[in-house]
Amino acid sequence: MRWSRPEISVHIITTIIVIVTSRVTPGSDPPVNCTVTRAGGRADLTCRISSLLDVVQVTWQRRTGDSYQTLVTRSRRFGVKISKSYENRISAPQTKDLGTSTIALSELEIDDVSCFRIIYNLFPEGTLEGDVCLPKP
Repeated sequence: MRWSRPEISVHIITTIIVIVTSRVTPGSDPPVNCTVTRAGGRADLTCRISSLLDVVQVTWQRRTGDSYQTLVTRSRRFGVKISKSYENRISAPQTKDLGTSTIALSELEIDDVSCFRIIYNLFPEGTLEGDVCLPKP
């Protein structure tokens, strides 16, 4: 099948429109969907965003008062990095898709009842954030 120049131009323009419309537009960020699963002395915090977005890095933080403490960072280039103060109690199973991220907290204590923030660093869009709170037992 051979295309004439006008047909090729229309095809290229259509492809560009599809690519542009599949990106995040300012003011219309896709949602970050987070869940908590708690069993015994363990809690799994999972967040997901659209798989169409190019996630470069994911950071999990714990809210302590008015500030946030970084617990886990995961990137394609460097893999998973866990804060030394949590490395014995947090695991971050790696998945192929950075758009879905889980951290598992073990040996839960009363002080662990807190809210957590996930920050998705996207290219070229910027960041998306989501919050999830660990309920009291």
